[in-house]
Amino acid sequence: VMYGFVAADTTLAIRLDKATVTPPSLSDPNPIISALTIEEIPPAPDLDGDSLPDAWETDNFGGTAAQNAAGDPDLDGLPNSLELTSNTDPNDADTDDDGITDGAEVNTHSTNPRLADTDGDGLNDGAEVNTHSTNPMDSDSDDDTLLDGAEVNTHGSSPLSIDTDSDGFNDPTEAINGTNPALRISTPGGSHIARVLGADP
Repeated sequence: VMYGFVAADTTLAIRLDKATVTPPSLSDPNPIISALTIEEIPPAPDLDGDSLPDAWETDNFGGTAAQNAAGDPDLDGLPNSLELTSNTDPNDADTDDDGITDGAEVNTHSTNPRLADTDGDGLNDGAEVNTHSTNPMDSDSDDDTLLDGAEVNTHGSSPLSIDTDSDGFNDPTEAINGTNPALRISTPGGSHIARVLGADP
């Protein structure tokens, strides 16, 4: 097991009682330490003292003199210090090409600026925010059990409405029965499978 952490102080406490250990990967009920190596990884050199590792500056800007921690060469609203900690490209305003600048992803939407579809629902973050007004952090914005991407790309229904066509049959019920959830005259027959939403478990 290799376990990395950021030390909060100079004391290292090693517990083998399981009860005080919360990471699931370290919850062996019968732990035995056969060998232990503790290694401190020193910070990368920062000879110009601007809080940016020299190697990172050289990789991104060709040297250490061109930029500092407060700089924002791609004008995305994310300074170099946050580009470094977010692992984004300081020369590309939209690292994941999802239609939202890195700064807006980090500072406004709390989405992942390195992942075009943060919630994995089939709609990229830009489409969720700019086109559909859905929540890029919630894969099912209307909580009807259909992913936002499936509603838009497969069923033609609204990811913001449980019953897009207001015909009395919720969108997942129409999807299960093969009717069109966006067309009011397309409804399941008298005998159909219904998806009950909001019921008591």
